[in-house]
Parts: sequence; structure tokens; C-alpha cells
Amino acid sequence: MSGERSRRGLIRSGLWFPLLIVGGFLGLSVLANVVLVVRATDDPSFAVEKDYYRKAKAWDEAQARRAAAARLGWDVEVAWSQGARGPELRVSLRDRDGEPIEGARVALEAFHAARAARVARGEGVEVAPGVYAFSPGASRAGLWVVRLAVDHAGAHWEGERRLDLVLQE
Repeated sequence: MSGERSRRGLIRSGLWFPLLIVGGFLGLSVLANVVLVVRATDDPSFAVEKDYYRKAKAWDEAQARRAAAARLGWDVEVAWSQGARGPELRVSLRDRDGEPIEGARVALEAFHAARAARVARGEGVEVAPGVYAFSPGASRAGLWVVRLAVDHAGAHWEGERRLDLVLQE
């Protein structure tokens, strides 16, 4: 009975209206913050370099690996071509004498510069002597970043290429 009386008293006193406004503002604020957090964490154009701190600490080692790769004298060319299921990357490997490097393991990471959070990873499939194909599922024209790691007969080469993709209509 006292609960009923206090509720009637709240309605008669007019306190329900300010409480409704404050509750509405608080609820709206919580909802707006939830929407903003979801939008901020789901932005495909924002990306943080994976293992950045570890990579920064190992910068000297990475430079030594790049220098060793340069001493191999390999010619690594990356280009877009039209595959059966859309655009694909073709990696052409040649040794210092211009001979194709067959049977290599070619690991690739590819992402559009405007969508760096969506990284396609995989290995190239040898489609011709020294030519490896990889389909990153590219459906967006523009600048793409391709990171490569090639292993062959105990030698290791790694590098990065930037390529423009022009989609054919």
C-alpha cells in the first residue's frame, strides 16, 4: 500500500517529468556511445601494423635480411593480370643469370592502401617456370601493397611492392 502511495505522490508532485528527461538523455548518451565505439572499431581503412614493436626492435636484422636478399641478385617482378576469377597477382622470379627460379615457396600478403585492415594472405601457385599466381580477391581499383617472402634452396628473399590495379569493365 505504501508503494502505491509513493508512486501516486511522485506523479502528483511532478517529479516524474524531470526523471523521464534525465533517463532519456542518459539512455540516448549510452546508445550514442555504443554506436560510436562500434563504428570506430569496424573501420576497414584503419589498421595497426601487426607486431609493430617487435618489428621495430628487429629493424637492424630486417635491414641485414634485405641486404642479403639484394646480394642474391634475384629479379622479382610483380604485376596484375586477369585470371579466371578476377584480378590476380603474377610474381616472376629470375636468378642472377636470368634463369627462372622454379619450385620456390612464395608467400604473399596483399591489401588495398585504403583498406589496410583487410589483408589477403596466401602462397603463390607456380603456373609457369618461375611464375607464381596469387588471387587476393581484389575487387577495388587503386593502389595495392604486396609483401613477398620467397624461399628457394636455402635462400630467402623478402620485399614489398606497390601496384596500381585498374579494373576492366
